[in-house]
Amino acid sequence: MNKFLTTLALALVATWVSAQTQVYDYISVDYSPAVRQLAVFSTLEGTSMTNLKVVNMDERDKDILVFFHKLQELEQKGWEVEATHIYSTDEKNIPMYVWILRKPKP
Repeated sequence: MNKFLTTLALALVATWVSAQTQVYDYISVDYSPAVRQLAVFSTLEGTSMTNLKVVNMDERDKDILVFFHKLQELEQKGWEVEATHIYSTDEKNIPMYVWILRKPKP
């Protein structure tokens, strides 16, 4: 009985330790209304920049929708939002939106 409990305890500890050392891939999705750009930085796919001036032309209010669409697209691929930050980029307090997403490495 003692051996069984010891084996069970070791198996539980090994499972817990492996869960604690899980490694993730990360993506940062950054949107700046000041420069009207959407940037995606990824440990898997590298970096991509989208000039929203070209995508939405004079319809600047649609820029944030492109940002949210990108986040939804990544969530559908299994990425989970880990953190969100909104920074002030200059003295005019124009925000910079930064969403950090992660998913376990395969």
